Amino acid sequence: MSSDICVRFGKRLRTLRKEREWTQVYMAEHVGMDRSFISDLENGEKEICVRNLEVLVLGFKAYFEEVDRHRHTSYHRLLQEDE
Repeated sequence: MSSDICVRFGKRLRTLRKEREWTQVYMAEHVGMDRSFISDLENGEKEICVRNLEVLVLGFKAYFEEVDRHRHTSYHRLLQEDE
């Protein structure tokens, strides 16, 4: 494993993005960043500042909240259908 924090961060960012089946274009639009910047981050070519890190965190948080809301709604629909 590379000891460079930018490379490690980039690999983790790519993994998180792919787990959600997001393209770099979709992710860029979702969080309000340029696609080439996301590519540079994923390749360990750019360092991320705290402000941009917060933007990414909030983007992923919004995704988790939407997934959780969808699961909650689906669960309640399932219960209602059984009644």
